[in-house]
Amino acid sequence: MDQSPPSDRLKKSGQDALIGVISPRITELAEKPSADDVRFADQGHQKLLADDEIVAVNGSPLPRDEATGKILSFHLETLLAQHVAQPLTLTVQRVVRPDGQPSAEGTTEKFDVVLPPTRLRVLGLSMKGGPIVGVRDGTPAKRAGLLAGDVLLTLNGEDIGDPLTLPQRLLPLAGQEIEVRVQRQDEQEPRAFRLTPEPPETTGEGILPSGSLVGVDSLGLALRVENVVQTVDPDGPAARAGLQAGDEITKAQFYVADPAVRKKTAELFGRDHDKAKDLSAEQPNWPYVHGRLQNSLPGTEVRLSYRRDGKEKTASLTPVDSNRWYWGGRGLILSPLTEIRTADSWTESFALGYRETKEKLQEVFVVLWRLITARFGRPTWGGRS
Repeated sequence: MDQSPPSDRLKKSGQDALIGVISPRITELAEKPSADDVRFADQGHQKLLADDEIVAVNGSPLPRDEATGKILSFHLETLLAQHVAQPLTLTVQRVVRPDGQPSAEGTTEKFDVVLPPTRLRVLGLSMKGGPIVGVRDGTPAKRAGLLAGDVLLTLNGEDIGDPLTLPQRLLPLAGQEIEVRVQRQDEQEPRAFRLTPEPPETTGEGILPSGSLVGVDSLGLALRVENVVQTVDPDGPAARAGLQAGDEITKAQFYVADPAVRKKTAELFGRDHDKAKDLSAEQPNWPYVHGRLQNSLPGTEVRLSYRRDGKEKTASLTPVDSNRWYWGGRGLILSPLTEIRTADSWTESFALGYRETKEKLQEVFVVLWRLITARFGRPTWGGRS
């Protein structure tokens, strides 16, 4: 992997440090898609229930993990990422009791549901793309010679546009050679590179922590998103609120006036769900705002503080659903992979405890060794789709 000096961006944002590895998920649903969100009020979403297992997509079975017997979520996420703008037919397996209620034990039934593409929730603005922060080994970006610090300027002769929609714009270009122009540090003239995007394997979406980057999986790079407005949709919420290109966003607050929706939002995001989030040049937190926006409930208002010509201003925006861009997650909340080990005797209990301790110590040693030698490979993705 292309290496760059360590950054304290997560420390500045008040978040714990991450190494790109989180608990794996499976294709069993943790909860039913919310009927409060009009994007998930269709028949397909509302037919789903907690504990349903997605076992096939568009008629193709998803493979089970031999060790756990479960279907790991990355198989599903790959298909969600590659078909973000098309309807998907999910084959669902459900275990039900004789009275028809879901149960851990009972009769297994399978049925198909069709999930339409989920429209992206937007504010009618795009933010300025920052420099590339990381390039993954064995990817189109690495083979082409892109480096950390490069700033993407154009894609096939057109402005690179909103970095948050770049992964979706690259989807129809998978397998085709494209040209990107970048501005390299300490060089006056832009450089042109030719590379061929690959089909993405992850949506890279979810509620990201503050200071998160935007992953462009089809190119194999991650880039920073600045808190500076790049463009404003003339017919969107941002334009109606008076925002302009060049405005620097300094704070973002999610506010809900309806007490019932406010209670549900607090359950989803915690008691500090409406606390203003600081944004600045040192804290590039717009990907967090974008991810939170996709999971917010109807009735949520986004209050932005911004700086223009040295003056502080505020604006209230009501999010709308895009008629062009889509959200890969489709509102599916997947369960974590869990494994329960039960000992039949004190001897076996001691053996299991010893093995668990040994395995955890080995994991810690491997992580520390890779941190020292900078030999981390591709991150493992999971979690909320």
